[in-house]
Amino acid sequence: MLTRVLIEIPAALSYLHNWFAIATEQSYFDWLARPSFLQHLWSLAIEEHFYLVWPVAVLFAVKTIGRKGAVLLVIAAVAGSSLLMASLFVPFADPSRLYYGTDTRAAGILVGAALASVWSPHRAQRAPHAGSARAGWTSQGPSASGYLRSA
Repeated sequence: MLTRVLIEIPAALSYLHNWFAIATEQSYFDWLARPSFLQHLWSLAIEEHFYLVWPVAVLFAVKTIGRKGAVLLVIAAVAGSSLLMASLFVPFADPSRLYYGTDTRAAGILVGAALASVWSPHRAQRAPHAGSARAGWTSQGPSASGYLRSA
């Protein structure tokens, strides 16, 4: 077990543990096998891929095709990631490749990124409940913005 962990440490430190798991055919869904101590790092690797690539990709896309074009490109990437996952899926086979892959898991992160780039909740005009803004309350509870607006 210690040897296995030592082999996985470089992949974990370089944010490539998900691709290491794919290359070494580690099954995420094999409940009889003893999982690696570092197995959970696959999801952090996918996040780090996003954090490292996303700012550069956004700057490049906005400068070359504009903000709306960049949003459309993200939507196309969501579709591409989803289609790749669907095309690689084999019924009754181990889906670990789909589960670990940055390319097949990107859709979820990119949907959030696309929404964040077009949704401006501070600009939304909603009719507040009677007295809620003055009292600093929303339907979910106290609101700091409600207090700031009523001051």
